[in-house]
Parts: sequence; C-alpha cells; structure tokens
Amino acid sequence: NVLGERNMLTSLHVKNMILIDEEEILFSDGLNILSGETGAGKSIILGALGLAMGEKPGKGLIRDEEKEALVEAVFSVNERQKSLFKEMDVDVSDGEIILSRKITPQRASAKINGENVPAGMLSKAAFLPEKTFMVILPLFSSTIAVTALFGETIFTICLA
Repeated sequence: NVLGERNMLTSLHVKNMILIDEEEILFSDGLNILSGETGAGKSIILGALGLAMGEKPGKGLIRDEEKEALVEAVFSVNERQKSLFKEMDVDVSDGEIILSRKITPQRASAKINGENVPAGMLSKAAFLPEKTFMVILPLFSSTIAVTALFGETIFTICLA
C-alpha cells in the first residue's frame, strides 16, 4: 500500500447460517488459516463473507427459519478509501467499514455502517477503490486458498 497505509478484513460475525448458530472470527495481519474436518463449515464462512460483500443469498441458507440470519464483515480502511466512502455519503471516521446482511425467508436487507443501503452498494463498498477479484484455488487435495482484493490490499484465507 502507498505510504504504508493498511486495510484488511478484521472480523466476520455469522449467525443462524446453515451449520453455524453463531460465530465471531477475528483476523490478524498476515496469513489467516481456517482449518477443520470435512463438513465443519469452512465453506460456509467463505459464503458468509461473499454475502457481506454483496452476493445474493441462496435457498436453504437460514439454519432456523424462525430467526433471521446475520452476517457482518468489518474492514479497516485507508485514507484514500475514506475519501471515496465520503463521496458515497458513508461515514468511516473511525477507520472501519461494517458490511452487513440480514436474511429472512421472505427478504434480505443490506447495511453499511448501520445504514440501510441497496444490496448492490455492498459490492461497491467492498471493492473500493480498485478492480476486485476473488479466487478459490485448490492447493492440495484438502487445502483451499481464497484470495480477494479489498482496495489495494490482497487478503488470503487458507482452508486446510
């Protein structure tokens, strides 16, 4: 990043989604690895991140249909991104952006920093300011690396 500015995924909160009752994952600088047995929910975590970044929710996503499913992804933002978010009327004065989705069997809602927004705005916010990509790369028979670009920072999550 220019002049050492950093931005990254700092946490992901998932509630009532498929196998997950509720989970909070904190990420640190550098490589973060999610590991577990087959069926432990690693792919659900990646799907939750995709939902927070604007993907459409699919059928069968809600664990208990009497309750809403919730996904919140928190990203730190750099100074360059702060000015771009300001142009979108999104307050990032605390240096973070929270992208969230609430999903019920009838509807899904999207928020950026607690403000209701059209779902399409999540993908715009998640991918500022550069072109974005997400790659799922099978490394070995039981390891998958997911790489995505948030702003100018590439982050990778390995599933082992």
